Amino acid sequence: MANMKNIVARKEILYLLREKTFVYAVFIFISMALLSTIIWWSTQHTVITVYDYASHLIQSLWQVPPVLTLKSESSLLIVKNMIIYNTLIATLVVLIMGYYIWMNDRIANVTKLIFTRPIKKGELFLWKTIALLYSLFVLILASLIITNISLMIFGAFSIVNLLNVLWFYALSFFYIAWFWFVGLWFSYISRDTWNALLYALIIWIIVTFVLPELSSALNPTNSLNPVLPNTNILQSSTLQTIHNLSFPFSVSEHYKNISSELIWISDPTAPNYYKNDFYDISVLIVWMLASFVFSVFWIKKLNTNNWDIY
Repeated sequence: MANMKNIVARKEILYLLREKTFVYAVFIFISMALLSTIIWWSTQHTVITVYDYASHLIQSLWQVPPVLTLKSESSLLIVKNMIIYNTLIATLVVLIMGYYIWMNDRIANVTKLIFTRPIKKGELFLWKTIALLYSLFVLILASLIITNISLMIFGAFSIVNLLNVLWFYALSFFYIAWFWFVGLWFSYISRDTWNALLYALIIWIIVTFVLPELSSALNPTNSLNPVLPNTNILQSSTLQTIHNLSFPFSVSEHYKNISSELIWISDPTAPNYYKNDFYDISVLIVWMLASFVFSVFWIKKLNTNNWDIY
């Protein structure tokens, strides 16, 4: 029996890794890391080119040009755009994969066949979760390798930078993994394939766009990009109340706050509630654990006789 369970668990991992969807996901994650590097290099190149031209022009007028402060910025700005890419793109990709891994079995009408064996619902859920997390680890590892190669090419590789990049991608792993569960939830709860994907996308929209907009009402530029200058406008007691109610549930805001700290791009003028790293990390951990416990509890309540979709 134990040997059969190991075979099923290995099958789940191999099945997902061989899917075209996973290959596309690897391509997307590598492209995100490359694009982040290219945008950083393009920005640096443009600024330096304009500065050199302006310096020559100022010197021709017998004046002293200002000092370029670009070199004093964090060398980890190479991964700055990965914060946004992970929030918007990576989460959507893994949500669809999480939806697909279970819904594919239901459409193929094999779930009843699976449960003719001595396999519990919780065990099947655990195997699929392990397969998904293993796949996500491969995706994150691909981005991590590209990022470190970029740091080496531009002479920014160091032990300190490596550790910060490792922490950043470890954090990204746990944040993105939450969306695996969202895809899984609706793929085994809903009786309709399209509704299952629609409900999952609604949750993604709420977490990615709605909650950040509500929780960052006192700091609007942080709603999508935490590296932009802070503009504290629209301050009022109503907005303060909205922030206090929505901020604990804004998982993406907590992720972006911690990430910006890790790569040293946090805004020194941001309010104090954007700088509590322990609070941000605690919220992410609680959300992950609560999601896993909820998933296990809910799946044990489901009737396997109604799982297949005809």
